[in-house]
Amino acid sequence: MNSVLYLYYSVCYVDVEVNSGLSLGELLAFWTGADEVPPCGFEDYLQIQFFSCTGSERRLPTASTCSLVLWLPRNISEPQCMWSLLYDAVNMSGGFGKI
Repeated sequence: MNSVLYLYYSVCYVDVEVNSGLSLGELLAFWTGADEVPPCGFEDYLQIQFFSCTGSERRLPTASTCSLVLWLPRNISEPQCMWSLLYDAVNMSGGFGKI
């Protein structure tokens, strides 16, 4: 459980732009569909959930923009690896209005 909390901390409380190469707006757009916080805020809390991978499997983070959930892989031991996966997930997604 400590590794999950450490990973959560590394994603939520460190400088997104320095560590991932993503702007906070890009990460927020991937997570919520909006690249900035609406003037009245979001209707619900932003959530982070974790999923498990088997063996050496590496899966990219995903997001549910309707329910405001960011899904992160659980068995990543290094924050920089997580940032790299997050960067790839954001940049490989079609995004809103890009289809």
